[in-house]
Amino acid sequence: MKWIDTSRSLRIAILMEMLEDVSRADGPDEAIRAYAARIRKVRPIDAFVSVSVRGLAIGSYRIGRVERADRAKPLIQTDGAAGWDRSPVRTGGIIGALLPQPGPRGARDEPRIAHELATGIDPVLGDAIVGMGSCMAIPVLDEGRAVSWWFLFRRDPRGYGQEDLEEEVLIGNLFGALTRHMEALEQNTALSEKLKAQFDEVARVQRALLPVGEPSVAGVSFATSYLPSGQAGGDYYDFLATGAGSIGVFIADVSGHGPAAATVMAMLHAILHARPELWGSPAQLMQWANQRLASSSIEGGHVTAVYGVLNAGTREFEFVRAGHPIPRVRSATGLVRPLDSEAGPPMGIVADPGAFVLKPTRAALSAGDTVVLYTDGASEAENPAGEQIGVDGLDRAIASAGPGPRDVVNALDRALVEFRGSSNRADDQTLVVFRLDG
Repeated sequence: MKWIDTSRSLRIAILMEMLEDVSRADGPDEAIRAYAARIRKVRPIDAFVSVSVRGLAIGSYRIGRVERADRAKPLIQTDGAAGWDRSPVRTGGIIGALLPQPGPRGARDEPRIAHELATGIDPVLGDAIVGMGSCMAIPVLDEGRAVSWWFLFRRDPRGYGQEDLEEEVLIGNLFGALTRHMEALEQNTALSEKLKAQFDEVARVQRALLPVGEPSVAGVSFATSYLPSGQAGGDYYDFLATGAGSIGVFIADVSGHGPAAATVMAMLHAILHARPELWGSPAQLMQWANQRLASSSIEGGHVTAVYGVLNAGTREFEFVRAGHPIPRVRSATGLVRPLDSEAGPPMGIVADPGAFVLKPTRAALSAGDTVVLYTDGASEAENPAGEQIGVDGLDRAIASAGPGPRDVVNALDRALVEFRGSSNRADDQTLVVFRLDG
């Protein structure tokens, strides 16, 4: 095999420099500048005009870029796709004459060469192409139709030939496809940034609806953990003041996650806080919340929840459960068991009070008991093999934790990260833990 030495080719060196600059360009405008700066060295161009004809009548055009080789800066330069749209619609002039004209078969998007031009002051371009003698008109296609045209001028009246046209048609259309791709990426980036800002705002509002700190109830200590799977989530917890020595404890999980679930969560917050007179009756409050959610007709927006009222004096926890995971309780001796209760249907599915029945459970707790409420983002956490940690895994973490509620929360968060092998979560994860002090 014999290699051909191309290292002395100035043309190849210039083309490679151009391709390197284009590949590093941050956007279509920068790519065009990199292309124009290098291409003149290998293909002399005395003037260049690009126009858009997208969505315009035959013979009409918008000017995108006008350059002359003897001028340091472009005479006209738009900024991206938005700049094209702001450019006024033009007709006539040398560009109007070089564009396809109506005919028996309509205007045809064919490249062409014009020799022996007589270019003076143009009614549209002014003196931008004064003295030019020949031109190549290059259609840049998108989905099979010319959406823009490049016009390459030389002073020489017969400055372009067939080979020039063939090569420039390929280069122009490949470069046109590149710039369209870069414009699409710019638009997607801008949209992503806009959506991220909106999601950040949703997440900010959502977090503002959660309690600030833990409640103060004599003889009871609390700890919580709220970890959404994304910027905004559908989990929710709250503490409702039900009277001296008692507190309402609420935890819920809206179906799905993300902004849609966060919106339902915000609705649920408003619904609960609209009827403070019901806070002392778990069954009545949940009945009210179910009717409001069901009547809102939010498709797929059902909610599982546990709401209970804890009386610190009697150590009784009266609660109802709407399709939500069973709470766990750890005794002072370290034994972990379910806080058995009868579950009703999730909220938001049926508005008929007769079809939504929640039976209250009155759990008698003892000094040192620790109650753990959680969403299924914890119990259904999966490891890389697709196995779920389950309530057994939660129970082991609860049993191994230190005595305080914060110890339990930390142990559960740590166990879930270790089980998943990652701090990322596929679902929102919320914990509410309280302990009856001895």
